[in-house]
Amino acid sequence: MNFLKKPNFAYIFTNNLDHPGLKLKYYGKLTAFRKKYTVKLVCFNWTSFDWKLKKLGLYLYFECRSLIAIITSKTIYLRYNPKLFITNYLLPYFTSKTIYLEINTIFELQLKLLNRLGEQYANTFFMKPFKGLKHIIYVGVTKQIQQDIIDRYGTDQRCTRCIQNGYCSPEVNKANIDQECLARVKAFQEKFQKISGSS
Repeated sequence: MNFLKKPNFAYIFTNNLDHPGLKLKYYGKLTAFRKKYTVKLVCFNWTSFDWKLKKLGLYLYFECRSLIAIITSKTIYLRYNPKLFITNYLLPYFTSKTIYLEINTIFELQLKLLNRLGEQYANTFFMKPFKGLKHIIYVGVTKQIQQDIIDRYGTDQRCTRCIQNGYCSPEVNKANIDQECLARVKAFQEKFQKISGSS
């Protein structure tokens, strides 16, 4: 019955599950991965309300579990986070593994906008040695992010993928667009350099 055994697969989710949207993405991918693999799960175990010393201990525990999962799995899917210092530093050396590195934003722009200089420097530091490595496959969750990975870091297009983040946008029927509402948004947008929206 060994021929029925699913291969080992490490799913490393570098966030906690406090946010319902992240939780939905986490379990959606987990369901998909389990169809083909025996999945080893690793995610942050703290909550936003935990005290700092507890978070530090749980962070170090997460890093240890992350490295064990990588060592004991042939294929790894890791949601990239520049705050993951130990794992990020060691990823280039796991050349016998296939590592899918999910990039879910353009970090250079986001971290600069949020004025997170420490994370911005960490991101620049980690992305340089990743360049040109054939065992790391960059997964952009949008075409724009995938193209930014190619343009900004000089990544070979063959080492990138675009896999949507669990959401397919519907086709828009222009006849159903509220033109008055659209005009108000455009007028509002002209007053600011940057605008953000959420639903």
